Amino acid sequence: MEGMHPLLIQCTPDCQQKASLDVQREQVFRELRIDTKGPSLREVSSKNGRLSLELGWALSELEDNKALNDAWRVEAHHWRKEVLRLRAVVEEQERRGTEAANVLSKQIQEEDLALSRANLLCAEFLTEQARHDAAVDEAERQNATLKLRLGQNAALGQGGGTAQLFVAALPALDAADIEVARQAVEPHLHPSGGLSG
Repeated sequence: MEGMHPLLIQCTPDCQQKASLDVQREQVFRELRIDTKGPSLREVSSKNGRLSLELGWALSELEDNKALNDAWRVEAHHWRKEVLRLRAVVEEQERRGTEAANVLSKQIQEEDLALSRANLLCAEFLTEQARHDAAVDEAERQNATLKLRLGQNAALGQGGGTAQLFVAALPALDAADIEVARQAVEPHLHPSGGLSG
């Protein structure tokens, strides 16, 4: 069995004896056709054509992807630069905003201080004005009192001055002093003869 074809080994010794050489040959050819049954040259060529076409498409896509990736890289680089530029702009605006806020805060503090000073001066002015108004009122009251006394003096004549002094001194005198003063003033008030009553 050593030199026999592998397909012939499958046959049993009984089979080999009964079968004729033609039958065995036919069986070998049939098994060989089954074993070698694969795609035909035309099918292989067609499949190779399809694979070659698919390979071309894949290479083309790979090239397109490379071009697309290059375009994406350029675009990403552009936007990275734009982000850096915009970040710098934002930082500059924030810096300016902070400076403006500091200047504004300082101006507000200065204006608050000036307003406090103005309020203090205004309060002092109002106090001074109230003091002057009180002095004016007192002067007007004293003026009115003096006018009233002048009117009384004019009505009383020459002796009226003594009577007015007496009336002004009444609150400071006791009853006995008042009586003495009245008796002393009476002849001057009525030179013709004394008071009745």
